[in-house]
Amino acid sequence: MHQLQAVPLTPALDYLAVLNPDDVNAGHANGSVGDWYAQLVALVGAGTINDQLARQALDGVLAGEGDPAQVVEARGLAVMGDSDELVAAVDAAIEGNPDVAEKVRGGKVQAIGALVGAVMKTTRGKADAATVKRMLEERLLS
Repeated sequence: MHQLQAVPLTPALDYLAVLNPDDVNAGHANGSVGDWYAQLVALVGAGTINDQLARQALDGVLAGEGDPAQVVEARGLAVMGDSDELVAAVDAAIEGNPDVAEKVRGGKVQAIGALVGAVMKTTRGKADAATVKRMLEERLLS
């Protein structure tokens, strides 16, 4: 039996939940607050976007650019997978922070957070942090 996992509400979704539907829905032909909320929750739950990207998608929806899926597509907001671009960002973070990489290799595994942060900055938040951490661990701890 499959068990559903709860999707935590992100700041963007929290914000969307408190909007006045009458104010927001006026002039928007691309759905309602409830529709947008459900779509954003689904996109975050599927791993298509993260909480930071959900906020950007919501900004686009409120600007009248379309529904959440349309905004994600148009703005290129989807989370990066194991792409060449992500591999390059991970390698650059290791090369750009040799002291941190050496700490991780020496057993201070919690220092990997600084490298994850460097990759997230390079990818403007589009990388999946868990994927980045796994890639860094494979390179530094194997």
